[in-house]
Amino acid sequence: MASYRALPSELVKLGLLGEAFEFGAETRYKLGERFYQLLSFMGCAPALKLEPEKDGDIHFCHFRFAEQEQAVFRYLREESRARCPHCRKPSDTVAQVEPLFNKANWACPLCQQVSSIDAINWKHEAGVSQFFIELIDVHPHEVVPTDGLLKELQNISGSSWDYFYTTM
Repeated sequence: MASYRALPSELVKLGLLGEAFEFGAETRYKLGERFYQLLSFMGCAPALKLEPEKDGDIHFCHFRFAEQEQAVFRYLREESRARCPHCRKPSDTVAQVEPLFNKANWACPLCQQVSSIDAINWKHEAGVSQFFIELIDVHPHEVVPTDGLLKELQNISGSSWDYFYTTM
């Protein structure tokens, strides 16, 4: 896997990330000046808490990065349904598919076609990755990265990007 160590500094230049701050052993980032242009919010104007109320408070909207040694499977809720990349119909839940991760491919119970776990369409409620840009303290399905942001991430990293929601 390519190293993503340069990504934070590039996203600061892009304006997605703002001022860095330390939380434990992690570097996290406040929102940058182009945050609202690079992410789209669904529905009503969100009530985001943009600054901590006191020192050490992490319950405000900010970013953190997580890199894993190998790909991991994350999800929003266990009852999220897998949509087969072949027949496109919803079937098994995360709870049924997760035990197969890193052990076997998934066979759609409806059309019997076999797919890798990362090929399943989870409707942005689950996914597989080694590197995560996490937006903290925003409700799931409330925000979507713009196509422009996804293209910028691809230009910076050389890899294609997608998004999904998780509470993990």
